[in-house]
Amino acid sequence: MINSLIIFSSISFMIYGLLSFISKEMQDEIDRWGFSNFKYFLGLCQLFGGFGLLIGLKWPYLALIMSFLLSLMMLSALIVRFKIKDSIIRYLPAAFFFVINVYIFINILNNL
Repeated sequence: MINSLIIFSSISFMIYGLLSFISKEMQDEIDRWGFSNFKYFLGLCQLFGGFGLLIGLKWPYLALIMSFLLSLMMLSALIVRFKIKDSIIRYLPAAFFFVINVYIFINILNNL
């Protein structure tokens, strides 16, 4: 099951990262969060995080690091959404991926 979660999370982050470069809607959303100057950096972080997590299927220490960093990214996203007073429905994706990546992190940590 953990491998399925890793694959799901990594592909999701790579898609979100790619959308940061090509989707006007995603770029507008990043602007709404107040991170206009960092949209490509955020996209790269998502792409590399997702890719690193996927490679972590072969090297668990890399998956441990990437799941931790992606968890921090999603915790930061939750804080930003709180600061801009987003509706609860807009919190759900960040909360969902936060929980998944914390679970991945704890699972890998317990199995090393």
